[in-house]
Amino acid sequence: MATTAHYVRQSHIIDDLERKRAHMHGMLVTHRPMLADALDAVRNGDTHIAEEFIDRFLNLVDAEIAFQRGDTATDSPCT
Repeated sequence: MATTAHYVRQSHIIDDLERKRAHMHGMLVTHRPMLADALDAVRNGDTHIAEEFIDRFLNLVDAEIAFQRGDTATDSPCT
């Protein structure tokens, strides 16, 4: 039989997962334009500009991965 503590713990886990899902959605929505700009640059033959946009996006993703792992003591770089 499940205890009240079990239900409270389960509720916290669900809340944490929803918070992370919302955060990741926000990050993707916020930074998606960089990839669209990179694609536009590639289509216009400006590969050096595309590389810059892609590098910036990848740096943000790498920093977010490190944050989610707990590798940093700072706030998420994508908020």
